[in-house]
Amino acid sequence: MKRKILAFFGAVLITAGMMNFGISRGAWAGGCDKTILGGMVAWYNGLECDPSSGISPNNFATGKMPETIGKIAGNVLQDLFFAVGVLAVGFGIYAGFLMITAQGDVGQTERAKKTLTRSIIGLVIAILATTIVAVIRLIFWK
Repeated sequence: MKRKILAFFGAVLITAGMMNFGISRGAWAGGCDKTILGGMVAWYNGLECDPSSGISPNNFATGKMPETIGKIAGNVLQDLFFAVGVLAVGFGIYAGFLMITAQGDVGQTERAKKTLTRSIIGLVIAILATTIVAVIRLIFWK
């Protein structure tokens, strides 16, 4: 059962990642601010746009390269932490399933408690990491 749950969440994350990079072609034809899957952002989100062609080549000029790299890295990190948060919630649900199906088995109950504790710790780390990246982006790459 655990393998099926992990396989499901793995498939969701792989699909989300493929969609995130697959949508990149749309950046050349339209606006540069896109959100997908309810919270993930495209890697080109926040870059300077050219109305006729999408992402402006000015983003890759020598003077703007650090800012462009910072925005792209921030977008990728934001997506990564979003995925970690989704996994943490998934493991919390899995821990609840283990707790419900324990039927008084002390070993399985302890395993469920450990899984839930680790899931909560992972969720807190994902939230803090996302907040730290957002603050750094606000300070350095307004």
